[in-house]
Amino acid sequence: MKDNKLINVSIDTIFEVIRDIKDPEHPNSLEELQIVSKNDIKITEIDDEEVLCKCNAPIKSIEITITPTVPHCSMAGIIGICVLSELERLIDKYWIKVIIKENSHVNRDALNKQLSDKDRVMAALENDSLIDLISSCVLHVKFYE
Repeated sequence: MKDNKLINVSIDTIFEVIRDIKDPEHPNSLEELQIVSKNDIKITEIDDEEVLCKCNAPIKSIEITITPTVPHCSMAGIIGICVLSELERLIDKYWIKVIIKENSHVNRDALNKQLSDKDRVMAALENDSLIDLISSCVLHVKFYE
């Protein structure tokens, strides 16, 4: 870590950051409930001509796929925001995307749309009651590089 940011971004370090996030409805971590796993973390570079950054360099990308505990989980969106906010807090210079695993939630498409909408995510992170809920989920996250 340098200036409270991850220096070595890898699948292992990303997993270390998100594994201890607490489920909002259970006393268990996302790892314990198998909501997140190393196999569902991808780090890539996007070098498509249409999405290159201004310096013509590829965009570094992190994609986390989460698997809700039940197909009608009412907290899947909050869990996604918790994962997204923790990674954005600790990682610079990466495009971070959190998605719901295919066939794992009845509202997967709507949730993925919400999680990919920066304005909706920012609005959620400014909502006092959601801030308290998110804070309680990430309070126990311990990361040592």
